Amino acid sequence: LVGHTTRAISTVGDYLEKPAKGEPEVAGPVAYLESALHQGDMAQIHADVARRGREAGAALGDDPAKHVDELAARVLEKAAVASDDTLIVSRPGTIRLVHYLPTRTFELAIHSLDISRATGVAMSPEFDEPLRSAGHLCIDVAQSEGRLADVLMATLGRGPLSEAFSLL
Repeated sequence: LVGHTTRAISTVGDYLEKPAKGEPEVAGPVAYLESALHQGDMAQIHADVARRGREAGAALGDDPAKHVDELAARVLEKAAVASDDTLIVSRPGTIRLVHYLPTRTFELAIHSLDISRATGVAMSPEFDEPLRSAGHLCIDVAQSEGRLADVLMATLGRGPLSEAFSLL
């Protein structure tokens, strides 16, 4: 899980090393996340994600915290010199950096919650803003997918979501 979570950081650095040309194919963060809903063979997609996560987990080495700190520093250095309009090639297609970064914050927020639950370590209050950002993006995806009413009713305790319900 930690290895998979680091991919939310490492992909930014990887993609910035190979900027794209032309026009964006992916309009923004919602379109990026929706592409996960409509990519095709979900079993294969999940298997590929799991494989990449295991590979990233193995790369953590004997000092995972040090690895993550160094990875974050390298990626932040690359991102600091890139413009918001930098075009990168992501799995669903070319996207502006400014639109790709919220999808990575989303991944970091969600998987940090997963790690918190798995380890029993509480999230710090400083993490409220990334969680708020992830929540807004979920609402935007729910609206775009025509499922906002279901999410709101469940959030207000006025009906359950089905066990298979997922926005991603």
